[in-house]
Amino acid sequence: MDKSIERLIKQIHDLSEIVNGFKSEAVQIRIVEFLLPFLELKSKSLKNTADQLDPIFSKQESSNQHVKRPGVKRVLDQVMLTDFFDTEKTIGEVLKHLNDAGNDFKATEVSGILLALTKDGRLKRYNSQVNNRFLYIRA
Repeated sequence: MDKSIERLIKQIHDLSEIVNGFKSEAVQIRIVEFLLPFLELKSKSLKNTADQLDPIFSKQESSNQHVKRPGVKRVLDQVMLTDFFDTEKTIGEVLKHLNDAGNDFKATEVSGILLALTKDGRLKRYNSQVNNRFLYIRA
């Protein structure tokens, strides 16, 4: 294999590890679009390079496949259909309820959606006098 192609393959492999570290596909695309001009890519060997890289990316895609989990908003919309918010809940209690059901959410993910639900008028939010934390209850 041509040394320039080998170097290109190594660059793309290194780049893929970095890009795949970001969860957001939009961020991944922007990073790749920004960095592609910096790769040592010669237009004459582009077709040959693409043919040689195809098996590499096919292997990588199959090893990175995972089951997508529902997002916080979708899960909280399902919780809103139950009687869970009929009593006051802290973010910690909401998070525990969601994660006990098999999710793996963080408080920062949940808090933004809870705020959106209060702005939509589906939940009420107020400060607890006891521990100075927000409490959420069905509106």
